[in-house]
Amino acid sequence: MRNEVAVVLLLSALPVCAGEFTGRFTLNEKPASGITVSAVPLETSVEEARREARRGPRPEAIGKAVSNAKGEWRIVFEVPPGQTGRIVVFHYAGPGVQQGTIPGHGDTADSEDVAETALRKGVTLTGLVVDAEGRPQSWSSKEPASFATASASSGR
Repeated sequence: MRNEVAVVLLLSALPVCAGEFTGRFTLNEKPASGITVSAVPLETSVEEARREARRGPRPEAIGKAVSNAKGEWRIVFEVPPGQTGRIVVFHYAGPGVQQGTIPGHGDTADSEDVAETALRKGVTLTGLVVDAEGRPQSWSSKEPASFATASASSGR
C-alpha cells in the first residue's frame, strides 16, 4: 500500500502534456524549412492598447518551433495539474518569407493540427522614413509602425 501511494504521488507531481499544435509551411507549393513559429499569449484589443500606451514590450512567446525539411512544425505545451491552458496566437518568420500570423488562435490545453500555411516570399524594403513635414525619422524594426506610401516625380 505504501509503495502504491508513493507512485501515485510521484506521478501527480510530473507535468502533464496538455496540448500539442502541429502544422506545415509551404512556399510556392513546396515545403518551407527553417521557418520559426512562435506561440504568443493572445491580447485583447484593450490589453494591447494599454500596453502600447505604456510603451510596454509585446508578450513573449511561450512556445517555439522551427519547421523541418518537410515544412512541418510541432509545439507541445505542458501545464501543471490543476491549471488551465492559455489562449495563444501563432506568429511565423524566417529567411526569405514575409512574416505573419496563422489565422485563428488555440488553447494550450488542446491538441490541434492547424493544417498548411502558404507563405509569401519576403522582400527587402529600403527607403527613408519621414514625418508629415518630410523630416527624417529614426525607426527600429522592433517598434510597431504604420506606413503610408506616396510617389513623387523624383521617385521617392
